[in-house]
Amino acid sequence: GQHRRYGARECLQFGRTALWLAASGGHLEMVNVLLDAGADTTLRDKDGTAPTDVAKGKVKATIQVSGGGEVEGEG
Repeated sequence: GQHRRYGARECLQFGRTALWLAASGGHLEMVNVLLDAGADTTLRDKDGTAPTDVAKGKVKATIQVSGGGEVEGEG
């Protein structure tokens, strides 16, 4: 079958981006690839949830450092 390619800034089902999905799954390497490709860290899904809202630990810190929100303990 044919597979569709998605861009780093494209929204998928429910308004979720590839960055949102990678963050929610804890996939640090993929998060880094997407950030390097220009993924927008501020895009929220249809429920208003941002990638940093679903990320944890190193993944969350990586997104925050890239401009997706305040790093805990700063601000």
